[in-house]
Amino acid sequence: RLRLVWSRSLHATADMFRQLKANYDEPDPAVCAQVGMDPTNANRNTAALDMLRRLPGVNDSNFRALCKEAGSMSGLCKLSSET
Repeated sequence: RLRLVWSRSLHATADMFRQLKANYDEPDPAVCAQVGMDPTNANRNTAALDMLRRLPGVNDSNFRALCKEAGSMSGLCKLSSET
C-alpha cells in the first residue's frame, strides 16, 4: 500500500515521519538485510559475478553456464577457450 506524504518544509516532513513511526519498533538491521535475498544465492560472491559479467563475450545468456562450468574465477582461468 502506497501513501504519499506532502509537506511545506523539511521540518514538517521530519515531524510527520516521527508521528507515523511512533507506534512501531525500530527495524532489526539483520532482518532488513535478509529481505529480498534469494536464500539459494546467499553464499555467492557477488563481486566475482559482477567481474565475470563485465568480461568480453560474457552476457546474460551465458554467464550462468560459465559459472557452473568453471566453479570459481581460478577455474575460469583454467578453462580452454573452446569450452
